[in-house]
Amino acid sequence: MKIVVLMPTQKVLQTEAVQGLVAMQADIYNHGDNINFAFTNGHNPVLARVSLFRHAALQSDADYVLCLDSDHLYSGKKLYALIDSLEKNNLPMLSAAYLVRGPCRTTAHGRFMEDGKFLQYQLDECKGIVDCDVFGFGFLLLKYKFVSDIVEKYQTDLFHMDYKDNSTEDVYFCRKMKADGHRVCFDSDVVVGHIMTWVNR
Repeated sequence: MKIVVLMPTQKVLQTEAVQGLVAMQADIYNHGDNINFAFTNGHNPVLARVSLFRHAALQSDADYVLCLDSDHLYSGKKLYALIDSLEKNNLPMLSAAYLVRGPCRTTAHGRFMEDGKFLQYQLDECKGIVDCDVFGFGFLLLKYKFVSDIVEKYQTDLFHMDYKDNSTEDVYFCRKMKADGHRVCFDSDVVVGHIMTWVNR
């Protein structure tokens, strides 16, 4: 099995993140699987995501694509749990649950309310696979074929930011996927976190 990892970075990777990446890589190799990393460096998340997805679509021998943020903690155990969950539920993509920075139990994933406000899920209120309107890309697993198909269909129109409706690039992506009938969801039983975030139940 081959996993392509996509990570946009901004100048520096913290030591804890590097340690986590190396440990995850070792776990994957110990499973007899292969992992390849692709990085971008810069401040424009839309350009970073577009170029990384286009790169991933060219890796025709890949099985999965894993999107990571550069300020998270990583684990091979969590990755394999997410793969199992994705396959068991026959999903094209699935995010791990992860928390916003700080001592709280608020996830980075949420839903839009009727008044237009964005409500983030509380981890303690979630169980199993949770459907949402927006998930983050901090630990997002996608099947390679799915990535290849959406890149072919949308080319560079997968990510977008603006001052009003799409305040982050992941909002735009999730809206497009939902409009196409794809499930946008996260596994609340697979929990990762930002560096300096409480991640244990």
